[in-house]
Amino acid sequence: MKRCLTKDALEKLIHALETSRIDYCNCLLMGIPKYSIEKVQRLQNSGAQLLTGCWKFEHITPVLESLHWLPVECRIDFKVLLISFKALHGKAPKYLSDLLTFREARASRSSNKLLLIVPRTNCVTFGDRAFSVYAPNLWNSVPYSIRSCYEVEFKTKVKTYLFKRYFGLRNTVESRGLAWIGSDQDCRHAN
Repeated sequence: MKRCLTKDALEKLIHALETSRIDYCNCLLMGIPKYSIEKVQRLQNSGAQLLTGCWKFEHITPVLESLHWLPVECRIDFKVLLISFKALHGKAPKYLSDLLTFREARASRSSNKLLLIVPRTNCVTFGDRAFSVYAPNLWNSVPYSIRSCYEVEFKTKVKTYLFKRYFGLRNTVESRGLAWIGSDQDCRHAN
Protein backbone atom coordinates (compact mmCIF):
# COMPACT_ATOMS: atom_id res chain seq x y z
CA MET A 1 0.00 0.00 0.00
CA LYS A 2 2.91 2.35 0.74
CA ARG A 3 4.01 2.18 -2.91
CA CYS A 4 0.60 3.40 -4.08
CA LEU A 5 0.54 6.55 -1.93
CA THR A 6 2.54 9.75 -2.03
CA LYS A 7 4.36 10.79 1.12
CA ASP A 8 1.76 13.50 1.84
CA ALA A 9 -1.11 11.05 1.42
CA LEU A 10 0.64 8.50 3.63
CA GLU A 11 1.20 11.13 6.32
CA LYS A 12 -2.49 12.10 6.23
CA LEU A 13 -3.47 8.45 6.45
CA ILE A 14 -1.20 7.89 9.46
CA HIS A 15 -2.61 10.97 11.19
CA ALA A 16 -6.18 9.95 10.44
CA LEU A 17 -5.89 6.33 11.53
CA GLU A 18 -3.09 6.25 14.07
CA THR A 19 -2.37 9.64 15.61
CA SER A 20 -6.04 10.39 16.20
CA ARG A 21 -6.34 7.08 18.10
CA ILE A 22 -3.24 7.84 20.17
CA ASP A 23 -4.61 11.28 21.11
CA TYR A 24 -8.13 10.04 21.84
CA CYS A 25 -8.59 10.10 25.64
CA ASN A 26 -4.85 10.03 26.22
CA CYS A 27 -5.36 12.16 29.35
CA LEU A 28 -6.45 8.95 31.03
CA LEU A 29 -2.87 7.73 30.64
CA MET A 30 -1.34 10.53 32.73
CA GLY A 31 0.92 9.27 35.45
CA ILE A 32 0.82 5.59 34.46
CA PRO A 33 4.07 3.59 34.55
CA LYS A 34 6.48 3.99 31.64
CA TYR A 35 6.14 0.37 30.56
CA SER A 36 2.45 1.00 29.84
CA ILE A 37 3.16 4.16 27.86
CA GLU A 38 5.84 2.32 25.87
CA LYS A 39 3.14 0.11 24.33
CA VAL A 40 1.41 3.17 22.90
CA GLN A 41 4.77 4.70 21.96
CA ARG A 42 5.55 1.64 19.83
CA LEU A 43 2.44 2.40 17.77
CA GLN A 44 3.64 5.94 17.10
CA ASN A 45 7.13 4.64 16.32
CA SER A 46 5.77 2.21 13.73
CA GLY A 47 3.91 5.06 12.02
CA ALA A 48 7.10 7.14 11.93
CA GLN A 49 9.04 4.18 10.52
CA LEU A 50 6.41 3.61 7.85
CA LEU A 51 6.40 7.28 6.87
CA THR A 52 10.17 7.77 6.74
CA GLY A 53 11.20 4.29 5.59
CA CYS A 54 13.76 3.85 8.36
CA TRP A 55 14.77 0.41 9.56
CA LYS A 56 12.97 -1.33 12.40
CA PHE A 57 16.06 -1.38 14.62
CA GLU A 58 17.16 2.17 13.85
CA HIS A 59 16.92 4.58 16.78
CA ILE A 60 13.54 6.28 16.50
CA THR A 61 14.10 9.46 18.54
CA PRO A 62 15.89 11.38 15.74
CA VAL A 63 13.13 10.29 13.35
CA LEU A 64 10.41 11.66 15.67
CA GLU A 65 12.41 14.86 16.05
CA SER A 66 12.75 15.30 12.27
CA LEU A 67 8.98 14.79 11.87
CA HIS A 68 8.32 17.26 14.74
CA TRP A 69 6.19 14.65 16.53
CA LEU A 70 6.00 14.80 20.30
CA PRO A 71 6.47 11.40 21.97
CA VAL A 72 3.35 9.96 23.61
CA GLU A 73 4.36 11.01 27.13
CA CYS A 74 4.77 14.62 25.96
CA ARG A 75 1.49 14.46 24.03
CA ILE A 76 -0.26 13.47 27.26
CA ASP A 77 1.36 16.39 29.12
CA PHE A 78 0.41 18.75 26.27
CA LYS A 79 -3.23 17.72 26.47
CA VAL A 80 -3.32 18.01 30.28
CA LEU A 81 -1.78 21.48 30.10
CA LEU A 82 -4.24 22.54 27.40
CA ILE A 83 -7.23 21.29 29.40
CA SER A 84 -5.83 23.04 32.50
CA PHE A 85 -5.46 26.28 30.56
CA LYS A 86 -9.04 26.06 29.30
CA ALA A 87 -10.33 25.20 32.77
CA LEU A 88 -8.55 28.18 34.31
CA HIS A 89 -9.92 30.54 31.65
CA GLY A 90 -13.54 29.34 31.83
CA LYS A 91 -13.50 27.43 28.52
CA ALA A 92 -13.83 23.95 30.02
CA PRO A 93 -16.66 22.28 31.94
CA LYS A 94 -17.23 23.59 35.46
CA TYR A 95 -16.36 20.27 37.09
CA LEU A 96 -12.81 20.62 35.71
CA SER A 97 -12.54 24.29 36.65
CA ASP A 98 -13.53 23.43 40.23
CA LEU A 99 -10.54 21.06 40.53
CA LEU A 100 -7.98 23.82 39.91
CA THR A 101 -7.42 26.85 42.13
CA PHE A 102 -4.75 29.53 42.08
CA ARG A 103 -2.53 30.11 45.10
CA GLU A 104 -3.38 33.23 47.05
CA ALA A 105 -1.20 36.23 46.35
CA ARG A 106 1.36 36.96 49.06
CA ALA A 107 3.88 39.68 49.49
CA SER A 108 6.70 37.73 47.84
CA ARG A 109 8.37 37.52 44.46
CA SER A 110 6.30 34.51 43.39
CA SER A 111 2.98 36.07 44.42
CA ASN A 112 1.74 36.74 40.91
CA LYS A 113 3.17 33.72 39.09
CA LEU A 114 -0.18 32.02 38.33
CA LEU A 115 0.73 28.96 40.39
CA LEU A 116 -1.89 26.38 41.34
CA ILE A 117 -2.54 24.73 44.68
CA VAL A 118 -1.44 21.07 44.64
CA PRO A 119 -3.66 19.05 46.99
CA ARG A 120 -2.06 16.44 49.23
CA THR A 121 -2.76 12.79 48.56
CA ASN A 122 -2.69 9.71 50.74
CA CYS A 123 -2.12 7.19 47.99
CA VAL A 124 1.02 7.88 45.95
CA THR A 125 0.24 5.53 43.07
CA PHE A 126 -3.34 6.53 42.35
CA GLY A 127 -3.65 9.84 44.20
CA ASP A 128 -0.87 11.50 42.22
CA ARG A 129 -2.52 10.38 38.96
CA ALA A 130 -5.73 12.29 39.73
CA PHE A 131 -6.30 15.31 37.49
CA SER A 132 -6.62 17.56 40.54
CA VAL A 133 -3.02 16.66 41.55
CA TYR A 134 -1.27 15.87 38.25
CA ALA A 135 -2.47 18.99 36.41
CA PRO A 136 -1.34 21.52 39.08
CA ASN A 137 2.05 19.81 39.39
CA LEU A 138 2.52 19.94 35.64
CA TRP A 139 1.16 23.51 35.39
CA ASN A 140 3.53 24.76 38.10
CA SER A 141 6.51 23.16 36.32
CA VAL A 142 5.92 25.21 33.16
CA PRO A 143 7.70 28.60 33.02
CA TYR A 144 5.68 31.69 33.93
CA SER A 145 6.18 33.17 30.44
CA ILE A 146 4.10 30.28 29.05
CA ARG A 147 1.47 30.18 31.83
CA SER A 148 0.65 33.85 31.24
CA CYS A 149 -0.02 33.56 27.45
CA TYR A 150 -3.21 33.77 25.43
CA GLU A 151 -4.73 30.55 24.06
CA VAL A 152 -3.26 30.47 20.53
CA GLU A 153 0.14 31.55 21.77
CA PHE A 154 -0.14 29.13 24.71
CA LYS A 155 -0.58 26.07 22.46
CA THR A 156 2.45 26.99 20.37
CA LYS A 157 4.69 27.82 23.32
CA VAL A 158 3.72 24.69 25.30
CA LYS A 159 4.39 22.42 22.36
CA THR A 160 7.75 24.14 21.74
CA TYR A 161 8.60 23.90 25.45
CA LEU A 162 7.78 20.17 25.61
CA PHE A 163 9.62 19.55 22.33
CA LYS A 164 12.76 21.33 23.56
CA ARG A 165 12.52 19.68 26.99
CA TYR A 166 12.38 16.21 25.47
CA PHE A 167 14.66 16.53 22.44
CA GLY A 168 16.93 19.18 23.96
CA LEU A 169 17.78 16.79 26.78
CA ARG A 170 18.64 14.13 24.21
CA ASN A 171 20.98 16.47 22.33
CA THR A 172 22.67 17.60 25.55
CA VAL A 173 23.32 14.02 26.64
CA GLU A 174 24.70 13.02 23.22
CA SER A 175 27.02 16.03 23.16
CA ARG A 176 28.53 14.89 26.48
CA GLY A 177 29.54 11.53 25.00
CA LEU A 178 26.62 9.55 26.37
CA ALA A 179 24.61 7.10 24.27
CA TRP A 180 20.94 6.25 24.58
CA ILE A 181 20.35 2.61 25.44
CA GLY A 182 16.93 1.08 26.02
CA SER A 183 14.26 3.62 26.87
CA ASP A 184 14.83 7.30 26.23
CA GLN A 185 15.32 7.98 29.94
CA ASP A 186 18.21 5.52 30.35
CA CYS A 187 21.62 6.76 29.29
CA ARG A 188 24.97 5.14 29.80
CA HIS A 189 28.48 6.09 28.77
CA ALA A 190 29.33 5.05 25.24
CA ASN A 191 32.54 3.07 24.75
